[in-house]
Amino acid sequence: MFVDARVLPGIHFYGQKDLTVDKCIVMCEDAGYTFAGVEWGEECYCGNNTVSSIQYVDDSECSMPCAGDSSETCGENFRMEIFQLTTAEECEGEDDEGVSASASSTSSKAALPTGNMLVTGGSTTVIAASSTAVIPTPSSFVTSIRSSVKPSSTSVVVKPSSTSVAVVPTSKTSAAAASSSSGPKPTGLVERVSTDIPSSNRAHEVYAHHMVGNTYPYGKADWAKDIANAKAAGIDGFALNMGSDWWQAARVADAYAAATEAGGFTMFLSLDMTAMGCGSVTDAATLVALVTTFGRSSAQTKHNGKVLVSTFSGENCNFGQGSTSDGWNVMFKQPLKLVGTDIFFVPSVFSDPSTFGSASWMDGELNWNSGWPMSASALDTSSDDQYAAALGSKEYMPAISPFFFTHFPTWGWNKNWIYRSDDFLYARRWEQVIAMRDTVKFTEILTWNDYGESSYISPTVGALPSGSEVWVDGFSHEALLDVTQYYAAAFKTGTYPAVTQDKVIWWARPHPKAATATSDYMSRPSRWDETEDNVYALVFSTGDGVVTMTSGSNKETYAVSAGLNKIKLGMSAGSVTIKLTRNGSNVFSYDSTGEFSYTTSPANYNYNYFVGNSS
Repeated sequence: MFVDARVLPGIHFYGQKDLTVDKCIVMCEDAGYTFAGVEWGEECYCGNNTVSSIQYVDDSECSMPCAGDSSETCGENFRMEIFQLTTAEECEGEDDEGVSASASSTSSKAALPTGNMLVTGGSTTVIAASSTAVIPTPSSFVTSIRSSVKPSSTSVVVKPSSTSVAVVPTSKTSAAAASSSSGPKPTGLVERVSTDIPSSNRAHEVYAHHMVGNTYPYGKADWAKDIANAKAAGIDGFALNMGSDWWQAARVADAYAAATEAGGFTMFLSLDMTAMGCGSVTDAATLVALVTTFGRSSAQTKHNGKVLVSTFSGENCNFGQGSTSDGWNVMFKQPLKLVGTDIFFVPSVFSDPSTFGSASWMDGELNWNSGWPMSASALDTSSDDQYAAALGSKEYMPAISPFFFTHFPTWGWNKNWIYRSDDFLYARRWEQVIAMRDTVKFTEILTWNDYGESSYISPTVGALPSGSEVWVDGFSHEALLDVTQYYAAAFKTGTYPAVTQDKVIWWARPHPKAATATSDYMSRPSRWDETEDNVYALVFSTGDGVVTMTSGSNKETYAVSAGLNKIKLGMSAGSVTIKLTRNGSNVFSYDSTGEFSYTTSPANYNYNYFVGNSS
């Protein structure tokens, strides 16, 4: 029997390189929880109760040394050691050292039966012993005590009952405890990033989708700036979304030239088949000429030694032939090969995935709509699984995107909808793709600069689509480049980089989802009710600390630890402030006043996100 629940369902801390049993107990108690659990050497879990379906196992199955003290054990893979926390105010009687201790603390607070301190399933899944979930009667349960009780120089011996004795080291205390001792206890939920990454001996690349249609005023120097920003963020190249405008070929030429001069950065064409013709032999010849010209550049992206080419759409292109397959094979791929340009073709087509395996014209597929959830629920990987299975041995390219909102009128682009961009979408999608790195070689960020659809991560430069300035001006996303750098490194190397600078990157929409705009001539975008009114923040922390975040009148505190911490807060009218303290000292303070303010009475509908950065 499998139960989709955590043994301890409160906050959890991954990647604790200095974890000890005492540190976990301190963090959980300071966060207001009654149970602490250690697992896999460097993971700490907290909760006020446990799930009912658990299996008790022998002590010998918890043999993983604690990352911060190898003389202690901190569980194992899917094995957790659980400690019940008892505050001094609830203790009764005295032990031999004069320390207050509960006569029977397991009866006053325990959500588990008395028993061994080992249970299965800390991080994701609880596995019962059988379909009948038979749980043996345990023999002892460990209870710890810490608070205003003054410990001895080495340890506190707690005797909660005549049958169980626990020795809890107290020589080490966490920075989270120190920094919160003079303030409110952190109670906000903190999500941590799992450090488990699949190994792979393949090289991995990260690309970003660049809208050439927004580069009319660009020169080579502008491309050079984009390339420098992208390289610093761990991006390896641009997929150049090229349409039919007469001037776009010149911009693409500048892009390739700038990449050649920069070195270490490549380009490939993403032919936008919603704008380019594909119904005749002449249309095919135009595409062949473009790929031939730019494919010879030393800055051309190669895959398996071949020129990488992609598309946006193209599932209905036949170039005057009898079928899509004949069109792309006979009129595009084969002529290119005849002139010495052998391509690796990874289009993004919107057709039945079950046809991908037999489509001889495709070498892979970019799953465009995998970047956002297509419903009111958080994004999952069901689409990835479907596409990868259908492609078989062909290359699968998943997409990653931060947001999506577009609000063009019916007499213009006629695009007015959102995709749910909640649930820490950009971070969570990166984590999903990183978890696929043993089978996925490359990924594409959607997008570098599609301002009209709010999915950009670049500075807002170039030419904004007419009308989009209403939701783009003043709504920078540039801080997402730092997030990109962190996750791209993990995808390419298999290891998350160490956090060396304390900072927070956060994002929020400027008004409630159900607000009524006072001056907008258009209605709310479709799917407006699929989002939530939250501010989301990623706290990059060099150590334990406490974050206080406010949105107007809403306020919450969070216990964070070294690495990346995800926190969120319901929005309220006013500005956003975020403060990190450590050991009683202020590390950074951020205030959005003058940059961003949440209002309940917007003039225009804007479901784009403002992205702020403490640094």
